[in-house]
Amino acid sequence: MEPSRVSPLNMPLNSGTKEFCIGRMVTKFGLLTIGAARGLRTAKARMEELTKSWPGDYVVFVRHTGRVVAKVRSGFQRA
Repeated sequence: MEPSRVSPLNMPLNSGTKEFCIGRMVTKFGLLTIGAARGLRTAKARMEELTKSWPGDYVVFVRHTGRVVAKVRSGFQRA
C-alpha cells in the first residue's frame, strides 16, 4: 500500500473526497491559492469571511479539475 502523500496545504492528495481550494485573484489571470476545505459549504463560508478582512475577488475551485464553483467580489469600504 502506497503511503498517503500530503499537499502543501496539508491535505491528503489521495483522500478520495472532493477537495475545494480557495483562491484570491491578484491579476486578471493570476490566482493566489490561500486555503482549502473538504466541503463546498465550508469553502464558501471561508471565502465570505476573507472578503470582510481582505477585500478582493475570490473563487472556490475543485482541486482535481480546476473548475470554478463559486465566486465573490468585495470592494474596499470608504468611510
